Amino acid sequence: MINKKVLNFWHSLQPREQSLLKIAISIIVITLLSLHTYKIILLIDEKNRGLEIEKNNFQYVFDKATNSSLFIKSQNSLNDFSSVDEFLMSEAKASNFLSFSLEAENGMSALVFSDPSIKKVTRFLGTISAHPSVSVTSVNVKPKQETFLFRVYLDAGN
Repeated sequence: MINKKVLNFWHSLQPREQSLLKIAISIIVITLLSLHTYKIILLIDEKNRGLEIEKNNFQYVFDKATNSSLFIKSQNSLNDFSSVDEFLMSEAKASNFLSFSLEAENGMSALVFSDPSIKKVTRFLGTISAHPSVSVTSVNVKPKQETFLFRVYLDAGN
């Protein structure tokens, strides 16, 4: 019944009125679709911001846990090793460097070692600097063929 009324109404319109009505309906449909798309984009943006905040919170907690773990490990190392030199040698052995030696220069201890992995060396330096009796004063890096030569100067209480 409603379909007949709509069809009668449509056929009673002039061709230009039909065109105008088609254009008006198209504009309304496009506007509604655009509004819906905009709403979805805003929702996605809000979720991304929330995800970024949670990611930053996780990273903060993870970093704190890593620092706590290093601190606890360094505190335990005080009981495990009778001297700082033993601790340094043990950590170097655990890092499996290509070469490693502990030297004394100008009243300071110097660790001299080589390794191709900067990441592994950074992890090693983080571990030894977490020890309460070790203070890294400077690091010299010399590139060699396919490896790096490191000279790390320490203020270490033996």
